[in-house]
Amino acid sequence: MTSSIGTSSFESGRAGKIKLSGSSLYIQHGGTIISQTYSEGNSGNIEVTFSDEVNIAGGLIFDSNPLDDIITPDGTTTSVIGTTTLVVGDAGNVIIETEKLKLLDGGRVNSTASFTGNAGDIIVNANDSINIQGRFLGIDENNIRNRSQIISSAEAVDPGIAAFFNIPEDLQAQSGSVILNTNQLNVQDKGLISVINQGSGDAGNIEINAPNIYLNNQGDISASTLSGQGGNIILTTDQLQLIDESNISTSAEGLGDGGNITIDTDTLLAVENSDITATAVQGDGGNITITSGAILGIEERPLDPNTSDIDASSQFGQDGTVAISDPQVFIQDPIIAIREIDIEEPNEKLKNKCGNDTLDDRKQGLLVYTGRSGFSAEPDEFSDDEQYFPEPGYVAPPEEEPEDGDFPIWKEGDPLIEANAIRVDSNGEIYFVAELSPESAESLLCGARELEEEPAQN
Repeated sequence: MTSSIGTSSFESGRAGKIKLSGSSLYIQHGGTIISQTYSEGNSGNIEVTFSDEVNIAGGLIFDSNPLDDIITPDGTTTSVIGTTTLVVGDAGNVIIETEKLKLLDGGRVNSTASFTGNAGDIIVNANDSINIQGRFLGIDENNIRNRSQIISSAEAVDPGIAAFFNIPEDLQAQSGSVILNTNQLNVQDKGLISVINQGSGDAGNIEINAPNIYLNNQGDISASTLSGQGGNIILTTDQLQLIDESNISTSAEGLGDGGNITIDTDTLLAVENSDITATAVQGDGGNITITSGAILGIEERPLDPNTSDIDASSQFGQDGTVAISDPQVFIQDPIIAIREIDIEEPNEKLKNKCGNDTLDDRKQGLLVYTGRSGFSAEPDEFSDDEQYFPEPGYVAPPEEEPEDGDFPIWKEGDPLIEANAIRVDSNGEIYFVAELSPESAESLLCGARELEEEPAQN
């Protein structure tokens, strides 16, 4: 059994508005705040204003209920704030004012129209942050409705519901728009921001204003249509990061044109097969415009699963255009600092890269034992008062001078080398640095060794 606050209309007429306010709002375990109509008429607007936090998380699994749009055909329901219309009429708008908005483990904010009319707009003003993360692990883990998301959509309903309410199959509704204003936007672990139209209508637009936008682990921002015009995506930010198969995309599958993508940011970082795309099938591809001072790890090229790409193309129509302002820093495929090392075969992994000799053939290092320095011989024993001293003749190495920070500082007279990597110091500051590729490092080290091993000439 779920808890619910709602207004609804089963005959002709409007559903009522919902307006809530307070300090914190928690909707969990399949709870709902929803306004919906099942016949002709508009659903009401939902306005929630909470000074501290709005938290929408989780869901439930139980038998399907054909009269409730929030329960999917696979018998799952997720926590939601939403407006819906099933037949004729416009879905209401959803407006959220808060400090922090959290959508976790399948939590949703949505507005949906299912035959004719318009889905409502979703407007979120969160002073501190918006966090959209994870999915509800229901019966069908691939069901898009089980992802944490903000979505305005025109969607075809389940055939059983369509038959019950005599809803025609010709979906003509229009999607609404999504407008987000916050300081920090996080979309990760399959989180989603979307406008979608599964019928002949157009998709709405997505507009995001946030100094920091972070997409990670298949976090997506998308605008798509089945046969209408694709929606547009407009991002205004200082830092935009796409990591680990995260995407910003517009698409049109039928005759419609792909939507446009406009990005205005100080820095753009995209790595690990994260793409920015505006595509179409029979219509024209959308246009992509990027204004940025630094672009790292991504470039315009056809889609490749091994790289991060910018692509504005159409399968059968005219390709769109990609316009990128001249950035001060443009690094393609930067070196990634984190690398996994398999040491199951250390003799192979650590062999001399300048030749074919193995670890056993090389000059070995030296381990000097200096005593236990007061530690007990076994973990469950106590240390006695005996003093331990280094072996006779041992000379401690000189202490190294501390460096002036985490990175070497360039000084006048040093060579200028183009940056090719990003490093973050212990204080979280981002640095552009020059690093040797593995091939360059091998060449340099092996060359030095060859000079060292050459016999002296008489």
